[in-house]
Amino acid sequence: MIRYPVDWNKLEAMVKARLPTWLNRAKIRTRTLVVSKSYAEKSSIWSEVKPIFMQLQANKCVFCERRLEGLDATTIEHDLEHFRPKSDVGIWPPRDGNLSPYVLFTGAAAPAGYYWLAYELQNYAVSCKTCNTTYKDSAFPISGKRGAPTASITQLNIQESPYLCYPLGDADEDPRNIITFNGLVPVPIAPTGRLNARARVIIDFFNLAGREELRIGRAETISQLAKHLAEQADSGLTEGKRRRAADRAEAMQLPGSPHSRCAEAFAELWDRDLAGAHAIADACEDYLESIRRRSVIP
Repeated sequence: MIRYPVDWNKLEAMVKARLPTWLNRAKIRTRTLVVSKSYAEKSSIWSEVKPIFMQLQANKCVFCERRLEGLDATTIEHDLEHFRPKSDVGIWPPRDGNLSPYVLFTGAAAPAGYYWLAYELQNYAVSCKTCNTTYKDSAFPISGKRGAPTASITQLNIQESPYLCYPLGDADEDPRNIITFNGLVPVPIAPTGRLNARARVIIDFFNLAGREELRIGRAETISQLAKHLAEQADSGLTEGKRRRAADRAEAMQLPGSPHSRCAEAFAELWDRDLAGAHAIADACEDYLESIRRRSVIP
């Protein structure tokens, strides 16, 4: 995960410019939900702002950093995710499941969910369908007590102390302080304590370590980045080629690039432990080759 800088006033202005009536319609719908004390609408309007969040996140999943098809192709791969579910928050992990290798209190169920946030822009993000539907669904693990209905997001964050991180804007912890990568594998930065618990829950919650499509994407990122970093330092190349390699390596670590947090971590390793970085890059090449062989074997 990475942080996406958001000025919410500017984002509201963008919504007003593109969808002049959306904010007013959202307020009207929210008042109805507050009166009914539940989300029971048969239609919604949040999909109208999905393209704005897709643009904001450079067509990347907010949780796994996988690049999705953009506006020029289709929006089918994208879900406009409600960070706090709008209805029926269940217990996670399920009591009959074995999803978690640790024992933590992750919050009581909330049958009515966070209905008053159904049309709150600061409760939205774009995610891939795997993260949103397969893994997140209606769960929202917290270490505190569920907040009271109509509480603000600021109040909820203080009372609930969520495990999941909301990386749009700066209201929550910067994900770079929570999760880093050891090669392809996401790992907590903090050895113990609250940030360690958040990292472990996030990694387990979205299965960030085990999903092969993510491992392949990270391996491709590391393999390509290693080549750029090696060319950048190759005195046998022209200055122009070294500069282009440096620019490409830098671009792979920018927020708009897929798996940029993994790329950042690998570049940091390259600077402090070149031999270790080469070993990881070689392992990534071997892994990708095994995937290629598997794909052509009947």
